[in-house]
Amino acid sequence: MAIAQRVVLAALLSAAALGAQAQPMTDQERRDAIGKLHWEKGGTHKLADSSSTLVLPDDHVMLNGADAERFEALIGNGGITKIEAVTVDRAQEQIIFQSIREGYVGVDDWADVDAKQMLDQVTEKTEQANSVRVKNGFAEMHLSGWLKEPTLDRDSNTVYWAFALDEGQKKIVNTKALRLGRDGFELMTWVGDAANYKASGGDLAVVLSAYNFDPGHRYADHTSGDKIAAYSIAGLVATIAGVKFAKLAAAGGLLLLFKKFGVIIVAALAGVAVKAKSFFARKKGGNAA
Repeated sequence: MAIAQRVVLAALLSAAALGAQAQPMTDQERRDAIGKLHWEKGGTHKLADSSSTLVLPDDHVMLNGADAERFEALIGNGGITKIEAVTVDRAQEQIIFQSIREGYVGVDDWADVDAKQMLDQVTEKTEQANSVRVKNGFAEMHLSGWLKEPTLDRDSNTVYWAFALDEGQKKIVNTKALRLGRDGFELMTWVGDAANYKASGGDLAVVLSAYNFDPGHRYADHTSGDKIAAYSIAGLVATIAGVKFAKLAAAGGLLLLFKKFGVIIVAALAGVAVKAKSFFARKKGGNAA
């Protein structure tokens, strides 16, 4: 577990904050900058970092590579590492893709994943982080429980889970999926309004079904000479679900920052003129999302 924390957190967490600017950006400047990013609709997209392919649903738009990183910085999520793509759907639910290539992750110890113990640990760390949150101007956060306990789908080699949280009067959902591959894994974080969360069939499920590692890089392509990760699945899940979540919560957190700047995202997507209108307009005279 100690190794998993050191290796995974080194890859997923960055102490570097979004670089200070001479003058803070106005909301209009953020909207303009977001509108200039290379938004793509539908089609098949190669994700080079992870050697994978995403067949984007028609009611989604996406950013790839540096544009995805820039988008997260513009909405306040600067410092997130390993971002290779971001998707946004009609309801402004977003999924952040992070490519972690640290070797093949074994699943033989899946039985060691203890959902109750994990929930207790994350609850404790979340409560401990509240003093820091309040000091930084955020409301206290309290873990309500599992919406979905950690689950391993061996057919798709995917682990996913969801926490329910309260932040003041707001309901927050922390939902993640790990798609395992030959060289590492793809971490997908769903960000959206708690009212839009679905235990099955939601946006994360739709995107997961449209995402695959390329031939030669799939989990089933593993051979004995491949690099093996310094952690197995039990340590990996506990680290991402527990330590990483607690640290993000203490710092304001990915989901909280999305909530804080969500109005900018909605306004920005609506304000990308022809782009957003053509991306999200219904086929038969519907309004833009």
